[in-house]
Amino acid sequence: MIDTNIWISALLNPSGYPALLRSSFEQGLFTAVISEPMLEEIADVLSRPRFRNKYGVTATDIRELLLLIEERAEYVLVSGDVNI
Repeated sequence: MIDTNIWISALLNPSGYPALLRSSFEQGLFTAVISEPMLEEIADVLSRPRFRNKYGVTATDIRELLLLIEERAEYVLVSGDVNI
C-alpha cells in the first residue's frame, strides 16, 4: 500500500523518488494496493486550491493519476477500526 503523500509527491515532483515508484507502478513492475477511502483522500487533497495554485497541478494531472490508480491497483476493503 502506497501512502497518499507518496502519490501526491510523485505528481508534484516528477524527478523525485516517489515519481520513480509511480513509473515502476505504471510499467507493471509491482501491484499497488488501495482502498476506496484512500483514493478519496488522494482526490480530496489534490483538489484543494493550494495544489492548483502553488504547484500548478491541473485537473488533467489529477484525473490521470486517479485513473492510473483506479485501473491498475488492487482494491482492498477496509473493515473495522484501527487503534494506534
